[in-house]
Amino acid sequence: GAPLCPPAAPDRPHEAAPGQRRLWPGEFVFGHPGQDPVAADPPGAVASGGPDWTVNGSLLAVRRYRQEVGAFQAFAEHACEELARRGFTGWTPDALSARLFGRWRDGTPVSLRPDAPDPALSSCPLSRNAFGFTADLGPVDDTRGWRVPVGAHIRKAYPRDHETDLETRAAIETHRLLRRGMPYEDHGERGMVFACYQTSLERQFEFVVRSWLNNPYQQHEGDNHDPIVGRPHRALGDLVPREFALRLPSGEPGGTLVRLPMPAPFTVPRGGGYFFTPALSALRTLARPSVPGRTR
Repeated sequence: GAPLCPPAAPDRPHEAAPGQRRLWPGEFVFGHPGQDPVAADPPGAVASGGPDWTVNGSLLAVRRYRQEVGAFQAFAEHACEELARRGFTGWTPDALSARLFGRWRDGTPVSLRPDAPDPALSSCPLSRNAFGFTADLGPVDDTRGWRVPVGAHIRKAYPRDHETDLETRAAIETHRLLRRGMPYEDHGERGMVFACYQTSLERQFEFVVRSWLNNPYQQHEGDNHDPIVGRPHRALGDLVPREFALRLPSGEPGGTLVRLPMPAPFTVPRGGGYFFTPALSALRTLARPSVPGRTR
């Protein structure tokens, strides 16, 4: 049958929009084929939720995070002063913040515009996602993090075309999330409600949090924890301090890897839960009058 989402363009058959790869729907909805962890294009196994009434349903993970905005801004300012003290001048809090996230404040990818944001690019909902971290998707080979640090949030949460020490490029696509973040402000507290759909909480949401965001060894050079939402593994304790690594030009071959000590995490979990979202067909089944002798 026809795909649920057509290709972005004839010359981009694997993308629903530039930079947004088409995925098999079983990654997000039960009863449909999912991704193959070995080959990215052919369909994988059909995602099963067990009972028939789970077909076309999905699993929803919700988290509420308080954001320590003042602490983040203070860190960016202090880090720029520390870089200047080490001889790396010219850094501004906005430029450093962009490296922490992997995007400028307006959404411009640092991978495409490392020197400054680009309003024309950030205003386009399609082209602002058409980038990668290797020479294959480009725009340049950035596997060592010259433009976007390997520990930046945008790379930790979704490595795209850069294989990690845990996953091949095809397997990376089996950990995708259909997600949305919604900001909130409540009695002076600022934060975000994060919600995502998937068909495996363990393989998708929990894997991303445990094996990518909170894993200081996602990449072989040691990328540390995600600087925005990552939290240290309890088992490691103080063995792996929170740091952010910047690879900067210098007289040394391969540049200089500067590690900036980081304070407590800038986001604090404040609640959430796991839920099942049924399809309309399941709700209609539940709404039918009970018949003696019939089970549902």
